[in-house]
Amino acid sequence: MSWKTLLHAVGRDPHATPRTPADEEVDDELLFHLRSLVDENISRGMSHEQAWDDAQKQFGSLRSYWVQCRRATLAGGPRRFALMTGGAITLAFVIGWLAFDAWSISRQHEAALRAAKTAKQDAETSHPLPHTPVPPVADQSEPADRTAWGEKLAGLAEANWRRAASVGQQLAALPPEEGYAILEENWNRIDSVDARQQLLKAWNFSMPYPLQTRNHPRLLDVLNLGMHDVPAVQGWSIGYLRGFALRDFAQDFTEYETWYAANRGKALSQIKVESVRWFVAKAAKNRGLEIAQLTLLANDASRLFRNEPDARAAAIDAGLINTIEGWTAAGMAPGADREDVELAQFGLRLVAALELPETELRRVVVPLVSNKTPHEIRSAAISALDRDGFAWAIPMLVDVMQQSVTEGDPGSRSVIWTAATALGEIGDPAAIPPMIAVIESDNTYDTVYGIGYFGLGKLTGVSYDEKHDGAWWRAWWEKNKERYSGISDSKGGRSHKIPVKEASYRAQDDVADVPAEDLRAGDDAKKRYFLIGEADQEKAPEEGYKLLFVLPGGDGSADFHPFIKRIYKHVLGPDWLLVEPVAPEWDQQQFERIVWPTAKSRYPAARFTTEAFIAAILKDLQAKVKLNPRAIFMLGWSSGGLPVYATTLLKKSPIVGAFVAMSIFVPSKAPALEGGKDKAFYLLQSPDDQVTKFFFAERAEKSLQAAGAKVKLQPYAGGHGWRGNIYGMLRDGISWLEENAPGTH
Repeated sequence: MSWKTLLHAVGRDPHATPRTPADEEVDDELLFHLRSLVDENISRGMSHEQAWDDAQKQFGSLRSYWVQCRRATLAGGPRRFALMTGGAITLAFVIGWLAFDAWSISRQHEAALRAAKTAKQDAETSHPLPHTPVPPVADQSEPADRTAWGEKLAGLAEANWRRAASVGQQLAALPPEEGYAILEENWNRIDSVDARQQLLKAWNFSMPYPLQTRNHPRLLDVLNLGMHDVPAVQGWSIGYLRGFALRDFAQDFTEYETWYAANRGKALSQIKVESVRWFVAKAAKNRGLEIAQLTLLANDASRLFRNEPDARAAAIDAGLINTIEGWTAAGMAPGADREDVELAQFGLRLVAALELPETELRRVVVPLVSNKTPHEIRSAAISALDRDGFAWAIPMLVDVMQQSVTEGDPGSRSVIWTAATALGEIGDPAAIPPMIAVIESDNTYDTVYGIGYFGLGKLTGVSYDEKHDGAWWRAWWEKNKERYSGISDSKGGRSHKIPVKEASYRAQDDVADVPAEDLRAGDDAKKRYFLIGEADQEKAPEEGYKLLFVLPGGDGSADFHPFIKRIYKHVLGPDWLLVEPVAPEWDQQQFERIVWPTAKSRYPAARFTTEAFIAAILKDLQAKVKLNPRAIFMLGWSSGGLPVYATTLLKKSPIVGAFVAMSIFVPSKAPALEGGKDKAFYLLQSPDDQVTKFFFAERAEKSLQAAGAKVKLQPYAGGHGWRGNIYGMLRDGISWLEENAPGTH
């Protein structure tokens, strides 16, 4: 039984539509990052079981995280997912089997016995599933046995965090004053840092996702216990407080003490409303919040608005819409700086969370969908319309895709994916025929993948395949349209025949002028790579060509070639060469485990590592053309991030700078960080990313800076994946690397 088969069971709703491409992407991403953490733990000396347990602890509930990842992948609004039947016991068996299959194949019977033996315990100690109430530990009309509770809390062990979470849930289910009194008097008896963290979590949440807060009358006081604990516990309290205080108390502990004194004893609902009013007033006054703070808090504010009607109402009453309109106007003004644009983006994210009525969205958001709006702001405006049932927005979003296809502007084409995602989230099958028509008129990667994956895949359940071009989808529609009653190819009198420029786009036509060679390093068939750009020794710049290696995410296959060519065309110049290695596939199981094996993340069947692959390509190129040794860089995203770190940090590596986007950072999977001294690292990460969490990028920033590297962490809105002005973001990162690489000053 494979990891992926079991993960399908974790994410499956037996009453739902067939699995979509988004589900498959979640599986691949989640398994890759989960395995990386397990690998890191084993390298630190943990047993297989300990490694899995700790990795799951960092991820939290596997089911809830799967749902979070899927929401992030779809880039959608709030949606509810039904639960798998079988409950916690079934999930416990799945988790046990996952660990067994990944790490204990040679010990099958032992692992099976262990899973069976612990299933009941796991079921009792796992986080409760959504909509499952936390049962009280006893008849609440009778006082709890404080002595027994004290012994139970004092006995919480470092190794069993699940037990601590379960105890915390039971304690929080007691009458509020009684439960808090027991916790307060025993807090200093709980030696385990992990246990104290889990107790805070249990008090804060009543279900794992969508992380609805308990509104426990004594939650603020419980978090105050954590605020006066060691930093490892204090950090958890700071994070939970940020969710309803909308302040980052890590910046100023004195401010926390003042705030706590002013709010102690208030109902949590009142605190949330007052915090929202403070947030709106601060944001409105001379940009009272720095862009970095707003980036951090916008996600908390969005979640608060989505979950709390009173918070939404307070934000609207306090004038947040007016403030956001000011941000969008500033972002669209001629000469707007980067912060102006980012503020407009974050503002539109907040608009989406406020769940405004159609009339207000038509006034505030719809004008920004125009093709005259800067691409980043336009993309954020489109995302604000991706709410289930918003059928009124379908014609407008179809027009966006039509314009993007016919205009041919690469920035404009970047919103095709955003519009397709919005149509998928709206969930009306009436969008199927016009999306097929857009693919037919274009048939490039932007539409075949962008619309087929993000839009049609969601509405039809058809998995993405690069062969699913316009003709394929048209044939599919003719066979299946009877499933969608009342929908015709020209619903409402609108024709889905889309005018296309005389020079119609075909696959890669927009980058047909970009030279590319399909090569093999050292004549090794497994070392395939594309060399993009004009590699002519006679035309080489005096210092040599600048060089960018690009390691795609996903499966690292040749399917990314059109997109990589567009990176060359819209980001780099004629003095550059771009290398796109194609991830070698060593056997059918490899890509379920790892895409780019490295020296510290090996795959048994692989004959060589990614580091050796890059070295072989570089040797090939150096024999052909002159390269600029001060301008050899790497770009990698998602699964391509770890091998970029690994290659750049090698001792005496020729790579002088790395651009890592939406990926994880695992120090044990990289060479000594001292190898990054004086090198440049540009990290692009979204605080909304639920696939590769923001803390990975923060960890990389701090670790690499401590090792003497130059690091810039650039946040962006929207979650996992390339969003907004893709090529503009890439240009910013590459320019920063050029300016900060060693030898450039």
